[in-house]
Amino acid sequence: MIKHTTSSVWMRVLRDLFDANGVNANKLFSDSGIYIPNSTDFNVRVPTEAVSRLWELAVEVSGDPGIALKLKPKRPLPSFDALGYAMLSSPSLISGLERFSRYLSVVSSAAESCIEIRGDRIALYFHLHGGTQPIPRQRYEFDMLCLLEFFRWVMNSDLDPVVVELGQPRPANLKPYEKAFACEVDFQAEHYCLLFSMEQALRPVPTFNSELVSLHDSYLNECMGRLKGNSTANLIRERIVHTLPEGEPQRAKIAHALHMSERTLQRHLVAEGTSFSEILDDVRRELSVKYLNQCHLELIDISCLLGFNGQSNFSRAFKRWFNTSPRKYREALNCSESPRV
Repeated sequence: MIKHTTSSVWMRVLRDLFDANGVNANKLFSDSGIYIPNSTDFNVRVPTEAVSRLWELAVEVSGDPGIALKLKPKRPLPSFDALGYAMLSSPSLISGLERFSRYLSVVSSAAESCIEIRGDRIALYFHLHGGTQPIPRQRYEFDMLCLLEFFRWVMNSDLDPVVVELGQPRPANLKPYEKAFACEVDFQAEHYCLLFSMEQALRPVPTFNSELVSLHDSYLNECMGRLKGNSTANLIRERIVHTLPEGEPQRAKIAHALHMSERTLQRHLVAEGTSFSEILDDVRRELSVKYLNQCHLELIDISCLLGFNGQSNFSRAFKRWFNTSPRKYREALNCSESPRV
């Protein structure tokens, strides 16, 4: 059986939701068997069955079956991590939705999405894999609403779908759904789906940047490739991510942490067509983009987080990776607390 998982990054979004609605999120996670580290590495994954258990407990403890509709986003961008930056840089709403469908597995392999043209409308379908557990309807409601709120924030407008279709029984109280989605909601539908007008789908994204979207696409493609297997290179990568803030990782220490000799580690890497220095360079390159998108971080702080001995070394590496400086990258990003200008 295929094991479907969700990134721990998404778990932090759920924690914020539960805390905001007076539910002890830490206890919910503990009772669901979910451990969420401080790391923002998407490689830390949670089984889909545990996510379903989490939602079931949230409804039980809160006594509120509509808790998933009480999303209170302050800044939705972190919800989707690297995928969010790719959507933020897309030229139009439909382009952003296409990236959401293409790269969704980076956030969750338990989720699938596709786009279809239905007459004069664009339909975005959602499907969740529950593994050995049934999917609580709240998972669908929250995921769909979270994406909608993200694009409302990005587009700086009241982006209300034409129709929302939900594959669940019609509830006695429709008001929470009407308030959350601000449109007609059809129940007992064949699929879970958001439908937008063609005019909405073609609206330009205010933060479109052709250079950044290409960079984010490349990064997400690499992320998807890494998620397909647990090679020695991937194990090394995970160790590097966690140890970089302590300084430049040493191959001997990483080998010891993985319970193998340095020679054995090197032999595995040769067989996989890579090297320790290449992996270290790749990790730094990918994390540099992630950190530069976190506007509160100073360049000197990012240099330390990446294990560089000085900001100048970071700047030279970034120039080699992307043919631009970290400062110019941030200028192109128009880095601020909100994309609204």
